[in-house]
Amino acid sequence: MVYDDYMLWLFCVKNMWQKKIEALLTYFQTPENIYKASETILEKSNCIKAKDIAEIMESRKKFDIQKERKKLEDLNIQFITEKSELFPKRLLNISDRPRALFVRGQGIEFLNGPSAAIIGARVCSPYGIYTAQKFSRELACCQVNIISGLARGIDSAAHAGALEGEGRTYAVLGCGADICYPPENKELYDRIQKTGAVLSEYPPATKPAAWQFPQRNRIISGLSDCVVITEAKQESGSLITANHALEKGIDVCAVPGRINDPLSQGCNRLIREGAIPVLDTSDLLAILGISYKNLEKKQIFLEKKNEVVYSILGFYLQSIDEIAQKTNLKSGELHYILLQLQLAGLVEEPVKNCYIRKK
Repeated sequence: MVYDDYMLWLFCVKNMWQKKIEALLTYFQTPENIYKASETILEKSNCIKAKDIAEIMESRKKFDIQKERKKLEDLNIQFITEKSELFPKRLLNISDRPRALFVRGQGIEFLNGPSAAIIGARVCSPYGIYTAQKFSRELACCQVNIISGLARGIDSAAHAGALEGEGRTYAVLGCGADICYPPENKELYDRIQKTGAVLSEYPPATKPAAWQFPQRNRIISGLSDCVVITEAKQESGSLITANHALEKGIDVCAVPGRINDPLSQGCNRLIREGAIPVLDTSDLLAILGISYKNLEKKQIFLEKKNEVVYSILGFYLQSIDEIAQKTNLKSGELHYILLQLQLAGLVEEPVKNCYIRKK
């Protein structure tokens, strides 16, 4: 076996998570040395507990590199170690980086370009969704990669916005790369892979667990030039990502909200503690050092589409399918435009997914 094979073996050992892998590699230097170490030497290293050593010994008997490689191939998953040219360069600069990633998608080689993490609360308001989609969409128009976690709420809006802007977006998962979580995001999960990728440090078939999501947040921040929290409660998990970013010297930005809104308390607190307040996409482009000429052209194009959708709506209910048929717009883009029109006070949604002009 070669280096990547030994590393794949190590990642596939049962319950061999990041801290254990890091401890073993710090002591033994290479995954090959870990594979070849006797039980006695593993015990003397004091890196892992007895039950973990037992798992290592057992895995050596069962592990078949050809079968594991075939399994990954069948799942369309790449296994990329830190020594690979495809491994994201930003992650090499963080002390708690994953030593390898499982990647599913077509765009991993573009991940070294300008990137912004757009994150926030799972339970969020229409304002939070609108802001996440707007920033992601407009950044994507300027060739900025959008990084998020595929969670419900703000994360989903961020990925959707990037795809509407015809850009690349990357989802860092707290489970195996072959598992879509939450399951209702399957369409989004599939679309992300066409131009971007889903990434995980966990081997395929690893089910989502609560402790794994805070752990993956260090990767979200590590992949980004800046981290943007659009809406978050006081104790939101997004603040963990912000802390990871601050520790790495990455710019943390937050969207200010009303002082009496619980969903904005996390953002407002971050701003009070020194996060950069952002009021528009141009603020983020300035932080990233990117011209917004492309954005201005795209905004004109989007405004025309808004006018088309508004002109079709009357004072009788129309379903989202009827509007889509008349405008030839894709579902995700149409939802975004209708949300913009609602926030502008021009359109109402009296029945779910049915719209009418506001009188």
